[in-house]
Amino acid sequence: MDSVNDPLRKLRAVSIGAAAKALTISKRTLQRLIASGKFPAPIKIGAASRVLIADLERYVERQRRQEKH
Repeated sequence: MDSVNDPLRKLRAVSIGAAAKALTISKRTLQRLIASGKFPAPIKIGAASRVLIADLERYVERQRRQEKH
């Protein structure tokens, strides 16, 4: 399958803990951001909650744009 056109490529996801670590915030802070709607809700895969890498990238970009203003 062509990796550029692979629809599953967009579904790359990490645990909430790994997402928090990538953002250099605590897991609890990320959970608060999710609860307040400031960060997209994670997806559920079985019993596990996972944060889409695309959501992480969009959040970081949004934070960058806000810093410039």
